[in-house]
Amino acid sequence: MSVGLPKVVAELFTGRARATASGIYMTGAHVGEIVALAATAALYFTVGEVGGFAGPSLVGAFVSVTGSFTLGVASLSVVTFGAALAAWRMPVPAEQESPP
Repeated sequence: MSVGLPKVVAELFTGRARATASGIYMTGAHVGEIVALAATAALYFTVGEVGGFAGPSLVGAFVSVTGSFTLGVASLSVVTFGAALAAWRMPVPAEQESPP
């Protein structure tokens, strides 16, 4: 939050308008927290739903083509291994020193 904004609100607004402007200023961060929480939950749910649909669909497609679960399970193993390898290869950010 800006330290200068309360001064601007105090200079531009008087009386009830100042109270309203201060209230809007103070609730902005909290509204942002709520929106971020909702967006994160929606993203998490969406990824889970896609994963819960794509995996069985992929295995089912391989079973219908080959008549065996082997290729479907092997393909899921390769995808999982690839994701783990990609996560392992991600660079770790260097720790920054705090200013004194």
